[in-house]
Formats: sequence, structure tokens, C-alpha cells
Amino acid sequence: MTPKTDTETDKKLYCQEMVRRDDPDRYYATLFAPADHQGDLFALYAFNQEVAKTRESVSEPMLGEIRLQWWREALEGLAEGTVRAHPVVEALAEVKNLQVALPMLHAVIEARGQDMYDGGTADFAALEAYADGAGGALQEAAAVLVAGDDTIRKAARASGRAFAMLGLVRALPYHWQAGRSYVPQEADVDIASFTEAEKLFPALKPTIERMTAFVQGGLEESRAEGKKAGRAGRSALALNGLSRLYLRGLEKAGMNPFELAGQEPSDLKRLLALAGVAFLGRV
Repeated sequence: MTPKTDTETDKKLYCQEMVRRDDPDRYYATLFAPADHQGDLFALYAFNQEVAKTRESVSEPMLGEIRLQWWREALEGLAEGTVRAHPVVEALAEVKNLQVALPMLHAVIEARGQDMYDGGTADFAALEAYADGAGGALQEAAAVLVAGDDTIRKAARASGRAFAMLGLVRALPYHWQAGRSYVPQEADVDIASFTEAEKLFPALKPTIERMTAFVQGGLEESRAEGKKAGRAGRSALALNGLSRLYLRGLEKAGMNPFELAGQEPSDLKRLLALAGVAFLGRV
């Protein structure tokens, strides 16, 4: 067996550290995956972070589109055996089953194009499509990497899109303060026109209820499709535990994301929620 070089070690640690720092939920979830799959998942989630942070890294939408195109071309190169000089791309090049997962990674990039624009999606169907691409496709890719077959892909896709939509609900205060919106234009709520959260929440409540209903539907579908998942497969569905945990917190706050400040669950509660799915089968 050829020993690992410092370069091989560095790129894996680079991915792991990025996920630990920028995406703690998926970092913790990855710890419940079989050890021989964790490096692949860290590479996948590091790719997601590179794409997801595009909006915060550029000064105008066109520059963001250029950056996303760079990642499209990097994935196309991997499909052809060409590896760009970037630690995340290099780590992806070593991922087992990458060729099967590549279409899902492209779907993540396509969904993230919405991030470049602040005006919200055209309608709720477009918001659902965003959640499915940004979260559903990503988690389906994770299922491909850990399970290697089609047994839990539907369950993982439903899990990921539910987690993504719930993330948008919980991030509403942050997006509002940043002048950004994912609220569908058909809701006819211009969040930028509100200076007080106390007035904004009542206007957003019907949309939030619709978003959380979508989350519940995704969790139910994931549970139905993933109830026979094995140990490795359940690790790709572990985010269901966090979604239920975060939903309970939102319910305690009267479904008001502006009341969540200071109520984030502890790391221990997160780990227990993840373990409930991965170890106890509470998909």
C-alpha cells in the first residue's frame, strides 16, 4: 500500500477543516458515517461550501456567475480525468462513485445561481426547486457516496431538500438584515420595506407556514423511503434528526424565526439528534 503524501493529507484536512468551520451540521453528520467514507463526504461538503459562499465572495452577480462557471468547468474536467489545481477539486478527484454523483453536483451549482440575486424566487415552485437543487441534490450525492447504489437516493433527496428549506426559514433574519430575500415574489411581501421584525413576521407567516409544511412533507417522504436503510445509508439521512430538532425549536418560538436568537440547541443535542437516526434508525 502506497503511503499518503503530505499533499494528499493536506487536501483532505483542508476539506475537513472547511466543513467543520463553515458547516458544523454536516460536519457532525459526517462523523456518523463509516470511517472509510468520511473523507469522500468531507470533499463533497467542502465543494458545497465553495459554491455556497459565492454570493458573499463577490461584489456583483456577474462575478458570481463567473465563479460558478469555474466550478462547472472543474466538474466537467473531473468527468474527463482532468484535475484543476485546487485542494477541493483534487480531493473530489479521489472520491469513490464520483462519476455517478457528478450530475447532482452540477444541480447544486445550478440552484446556487439563485443566490446571486436578491429579489426572491418567482413563485413557490421555484423556491421548492431551489431547495431541491441546493439541498436535495447534495444529499442524494452523499447517499451515492456512502451507499453506492440506488436504495436510499429518494430518501436522501427528500431529506436534503427539507433541510435546505428549513435552513431558509431559520436564516430569514440574517437575509433580511443583509437585504436579501428568498421569499417568492408571488407572496407580495417586500421584506426590504420593513424596518421592524415585529411587523415583518405577520406578513411572512403564511409563507413560513407553507415552507415548514414543505419541510414536513420532505421528512415524511424520507422516512417512508429510508426506513429499510442500512447503517451506512442512515448516515446519509442523519440530517432528518436535526431537521426535527430545529422544527421543535421553531415551534417553541411560535414559528417566528426572529425569536430564535439565543435558542440554538447545544452541540450535544445536535449529536444526539444525529445519533437517533444513524444508530437507532429513527429515520
